[in-house]
Amino acid sequence: LIGRWQAFLFFPLLTLEGFNLHVSSVRSLANRSLTHRALDGVLLFAHFAVYLTALFWLLPLGMAIAFLAVHQCLFGVYLGSLFAPNHKGMPILKGADRPDFLRRQVLTSRNVRGGRLTDIALGGLNHQIEHHLFPSMP
Repeated sequence: LIGRWQAFLFFPLLTLEGFNLHVSSVRSLANRSLTHRALDGVLLFAHFAVYLTALFWLLPLGMAIAFLAVHQCLFGVYLGSLFAPNHKGMPILKGADRPDFLRRQVLTSRNVRGGRLTDIALGGLNHQIEHHLFPSMP
């Protein structure tokens, strides 16, 4: 169902991605296997505390809430605009078509070339094949 409507749902759903990432970050702290769980929790709490304190201290309540909503929506759309070009037009592999890990990463994503400005704007995520092959590499 979503596949048929994805062109229409793409941007509306991206507006929710900023909120989703924050919720996912908090939920991931419940994972006891994280090596730096305490540090992650402290830094995440500090981020929320500083961001929300500054926001609600500097702006009137209504404007702060509006800013928060617009900021998170645009954050989600921006992230979607970073990831989407690397996967558009690439094959979707299902069931028996799924090759090994290496081929799957190379066949279903692409690198975006555009020069220095593209590298800066996309923060290195234009090298999507390398990102998929080595996700923990800085």
